[in-house]
Amino acid sequence: MKVIIVEDEPAGQQFLARILKENFPELKLMCIADNVPDAVRLIRECRPDIVYLDVEIKMGSGLDVLAQTEDIAFDVIFTTVFNSFALDAFRYHAIDYLLKPLSKAQVTAATQRFLSGSAAMNREKIASLMLLMQQAAAQRPKICIPTVEGVELVNVADIVYGSAKGNYTEIWMNNGSKILSGRKIKEVEDELPRHIFFRIHHSYLVNLNYVTRYQKGRGGSVLLYNGYELPVASNRREDFLTWLRKGVSF
Repeated sequence: MKVIIVEDEPAGQQFLARILKENFPELKLMCIADNVPDAVRLIRECRPDIVYLDVEIKMGSGLDVLAQTEDIAFDVIFTTVFNSFALDAFRYHAIDYLLKPLSKAQVTAATQRFLSGSAAMNREKIASLMLLMQQAAAQRPKICIPTVEGVELVNVADIVYGSAKGNYTEIWMNNGSKILSGRKIKEVEDELPRHIFFRIHHSYLVNLNYVTRYQKGRGGSVLLYNGYELPVASNRREDFLTWLRKGVSF
C-alpha cells in the first residue's frame, strides 16, 4: 500500500516516516509534502492508498488538498493541534485523527485500524466536516511577542525554541527567522502550552515537535530537526525525560 505524508513540520515528517518504516513493512512511503500545491501534485502522481494529512500546512490547509483531489480515492488520517470542539467533531463523525505532539502509540493504533479495514474513510464524512474544520482552523493558537519595533503575532506551532539573552529572549522560528522578544525567557515560557514546550535549561526552552533525539551526558542534550544541539541541565533531566516519554516514544 502506498502512503504520502503531508506535514509542514520537519520533526513531524521524520517521526511519522520512521514509525511507518519500523512498524509497517507493508506500507511504502512514496513522498512527503509540506504545502498544498505539492501535496495535490504528488497525490495525483502517486495515487496513494493512505494520506497522513496535517490540517494546517503551508500555502493553505489540508482541506484545500482534499477539495482539489475529490476525484481520487484514498483514505485519510488527520493530524491536528485543534481544540476540544474540533476533536469532538472528529469523534462524532468516526474519523481518525492524530493529536499533536504525536506519539508512537497513537500513530500505530490509527494505522492498524486502517489496515484492518475498521476505519475506512469516505468523501461524505469529509464533506460533512469541512465547515467545522474551517472554523477550528481559525482558532489555531497564537502568541503575541513584544519586540523593540512593536508586537509580533506568531503561531505557537511555528516556534522551534527560545534562547535567553539577559532580559531578552531570542525566539527561533521554523522558517529560520529569529525574533528578539523584550520578555525574559520565564515570561515567554508562561505564555506557551506546557504539553508542547519544556524549559530544558536555564537558557533554553524547546518545542517537542522539533526534537529528533535526546543524547545522554551529565545532563544530556537534544538534537533538533535542523541539526542544532541544545544542552539539558542536569537538574532538569529527569523531569524532561518523564515529560518527553509522555509525548513521543523515541
